[in-house]
Amino acid sequence: MSHPANPSLWQAAQSRAEAYLGALRGGFGTEERQLTASALTSARAQRRLNPEANPIALVMEALCGLLPASETPMMTPPMQRSVMLPEPIEFPVHDWMRRCFGRVGVR
Repeated sequence: MSHPANPSLWQAAQSRAEAYLGALRGGFGTEERQLTASALTSARAQRRLNPEANPIALVMEALCGLLPASETPMMTPPMQRSVMLPEPIEFPVHDWMRRCFGRVGVR
């Protein structure tokens, strides 16, 4: 077994995965430990194929791949259409010219 170049990144990845699962499921038990271990194993295999990849990103991608689609929350809110009212366009030069010519009496 090869050792990672930076073990602190792998520890950070593990703690992020544990925190994510704990927040997602409301607790961290045996099933979540198994999911985290599987995600770490998968991420280490991916790291062998791409040594430049970030371990944290690899672990989180593997974890999201292991979770059922119904359990993975959407990362962005759904799009909603709304009516936009046009706003008045301001032309500072035109306003200045109107004020200048208005004083002279030219309109």
